[in-house]
Amino acid sequence: MRPLDHILTWPKKFKGFMGFISSFIIWITRKGPSHVRIYIKGLYGDFDFFEVTYPRARFGYMSEVSPKEYRIEIGRHKYLPFPLPQEIADIAILEMRKMEGTDYDIEELWEHLLDEGGIDEIDNSDPNIWVCSSGGGHIMHWIGYAWHTKGKVVSLLSPQDIRKSDEYAKVKKGGE
Repeated sequence: MRPLDHILTWPKKFKGFMGFISSFIIWITRKGPSHVRIYIKGLYGDFDFFEVTYPRARFGYMSEVSPKEYRIEIGRHKYLPFPLPQEIADIAILEMRKMEGTDYDIEELWEHLLDEGGIDEIDNSDPNIWVCSSGGGHIMHWIGYAWHTKGKVVSLLSPQDIRKSDEYAKVKKGGE
């Protein structure tokens, strides 16, 4: 994997509150992934990824993402340079550190439901907190590599929107 690759996951079992959120997201996005993490190994401390999750955004380790528990897909922005320029890495990590500890935006999940239902595609939720995909999208936009669908930046970005974006390139699948 490369820095800033996206780790998309689908849980194999739905447990507790996060299981409810995951199943809701999968239902909203018509069987799309329910979670996004951004791979950062070698960019910040000994952490492997950054994620916006419930209850708060955080840094974590790949040992938490077991193929026994998740179906996993790794993808990347196909125009993101490799090797990653230090300036881009620094901007991404700075933005992640600003986001660390921010609350998960439950209201945005409802916004996604309205978006998928064709009722409202504008994100009217708090612009300073995110769900996993909008947090990842915020970082990618901040470094100059936003996700687009049909040439348009997606306002309400779900994990499935990332996967279907013009710039997404699947690298590998696991946990099948």
